[in-house]
Amino acid sequence: MKKFLLLTTAAIVALASCSKTEVQDLNGPQEIGFKAIPYAMTKATTALDGITSMGVRADLGTTLYFDNTEFAKKVNSKLWAAKNDPQYWPNSGKLDFLVYAPYSASATTKTTSIEVATVPAETDFLYGAKHYKGISKETDGVPVTLKHAKSQIAVTVQSNIADLYTVSKITLTNVETTGNVKIDYTVPDAPVVTWDAKADPAAAAVEINTVDQTISQAKAPAAYGNPVMVLPGKATTLVIAYKMNQIKCPDITLTLKETWEAGKKYTYNLQFVGNEILFNPSVDDWTAGTTTPDPLPVQ
Repeated sequence: MKKFLLLTTAAIVALASCSKTEVQDLNGPQEIGFKAIPYAMTKATTALDGITSMGVRADLGTTLYFDNTEFAKKVNSKLWAAKNDPQYWPNSGKLDFLVYAPYSASATTKTTSIEVATVPAETDFLYGAKHYKGISKETDGVPVTLKHAKSQIAVTVQSNIADLYTVSKITLTNVETTGNVKIDYTVPDAPVVTWDAKADPAAAAVEINTVDQTISQAKAPAAYGNPVMVLPGKATTLVIAYKMNQIKCPDITLTLKETWEAGKKYTYNLQFVGNEILFNPSVDDWTAGTTTPDPLPVQ
């Protein structure tokens, strides 16, 4: 739904129930813009890198103002504006906004919810931290805080001995990476995120990295591969393929105990401990042998 307020600088409003005429200075139509702010948490990534579009729904009281409209970042600007036809503030009244990212043409937005089908694996999904209600005209963009709906998993490696261990591959098993998501704003300041996984958890595996990486700096943790995004839920297992002195060792499987939460980043630091082969030798005392005859006569 396009909203163009074609108003001159001075608009004359005739009130049908009154005999007077009021003149209201509107200074032209004001385009709706947004300032996207990442939600900062101790365990969550705060970057907006890779997000190029947002979906927005606006309601003017009980009237739908525009539905699931794509907004994109303006060139050389901190503001996000409607990608195709501009959207303008109403002459009077306040707007309620629902915001999510990235934009999906098939998303369903309602007065208190957002639903997006089949969010791809490795695609971040962000949603407004609250239902932005009663927003007046913002000339510098509506500040919206975005939260992550997925969990992020990262791995670091370290060793007590440099150049002894080489990590070849790390795999998360039995994880869910794609599904339908619903953000429920029944409680405006406390949205509820619900995922309906589309992949078979028993068959799903995510490789964090498949490139040999020698742990060259003893004791200091080093990132292994890039963080991956998964659906929130019970953590499963981490399978580690590695070499020692460039000789392949049997894979190690670690059982993870956490329940991953939306918007949190979990970093698993793998400590490879090398134990040098040492010997502590001892020598038995001489024991007496038997001679025959004893004593041995000398003639």
